[in-house]
Amino acid sequence: MSSTPIVPSEWAKRRFGAAADALVQAVPAAVQLAQARASAAHIGSGLATSDAYGPTMRAALHEELVNFTAEIPGVIARKPLAVRSRFPYVVIEETSVALMPWRFAADGSVRRVDAKFPVPVSDLRKTMLSLGAHPDHVQPTLDETALEISDLEAMFAEEVDMLEQLRSMGTVVTIGLASNPVNGIVSLGWGDAQLTNPETGKVIWHTWEDLRLTPGVPLALRPVIDRPGPDVTVPRFDDAPEDDLYLAPQPPMTANPTGEVEEGELDSGTDSAQPAT
Repeated sequence: MSSTPIVPSEWAKRRFGAAADALVQAVPAAVQLAQARASAAHIGSGLATSDAYGPTMRAALHEELVNFTAEIPGVIARKPLAVRSRFPYVVIEETSVALMPWRFAADGSVRRVDAKFPVPVSDLRKTMLSLGAHPDHVQPTLDETALEISDLEAMFAEEVDMLEQLRSMGTVVTIGLASNPVNGIVSLGWGDAQLTNPETGKVIWHTWEDLRLTPGVPLALRPVIDRPGPDVTVPRFDDAPEDDLYLAPQPPMTANPTGEVEEGELDSGTDSAQPAT
């Protein structure tokens, strides 16, 4: 494997600021260790199906992303405001960006651009992915195409300004991957994903960058961190100053791998939609 240093792109520098250099290395390492843990669970279960692998991978992704970014200056773990979640999310304070992992496929048979979230999509994902809107991708409706060019440009400029204001309140970068217990990580990258249709789970990727996998990360290299005790709570997004990331529910803008459901993301007792049976 090439020993060429991993250098963050200009897009990554804009999204992550001073933390970009560390994140471009920490994220792949975290995902690979999550894969090792999920594969161990699959082997230990003795099951022919991926029922042990999928849920373990889901939880391990969140844990390892927090573990591997814990020592990066300006990177913290918080839970979303106003939407209950079992897992804390990695947040880059300088740019008010949260990282959201999504295992969109089990293998290469499903292309990333074709992958969809299972419906009904959870309130948490609706909220987070609504912040993935990209101001450079405003499309006219059929009625709007009848407007004069100057009027259309002015309208788009206003919408771009509005979206930029929303993005300044906080945005989300999605870490996308395809993986399974036999072939390992088939695809890994990150980018700006937007949920465009909550009824179908359709997702548009406005930006995508592949992340470089490193040689196998053994479990022995798992970083040792102090875990909160039963009486210690993880800081929430709303514990931060007012100008920090604010992921309050917003109007929805809108595939999990086969055999993997969305359970585990939301605590029981929420008013979020439950996965279809």
